Amino acid sequence: SWEARLAKRYYERLFKEYVICDLAGYVTGTVGFRWRTEAEVVRGKGQFSCGHKPCDERDGLRSYEVDFKYREAHQRKRALVKARLCPECAYKL
Repeated sequence: SWEARLAKRYYERLFKEYVICDLAGYVTGTVGFRWRTEAEVVRGKGQFSCGHKPCDERDGLRSYEVDFKYREAHQRKRALVKARLCPECAYKL
């Protein structure tokens, strides 16, 4: 039915709208992004809490749109995704 298709499309979009960031190499300009896992989507990691891997801050989050380049099925792809970060982690982006 169309309701099932709509729900499936929304569920798949939850994974690919927000990303988790690895800002450990921000000094050298090597910032990494990855899609959220199902457990992270359920917990709200990267959407309702800071998207930097070790940070769980929930206050003062800001959204940033970033160009995410990745490989999927041996094809290069690009997506404009959102990264939600707290003020302490945002300056690293």
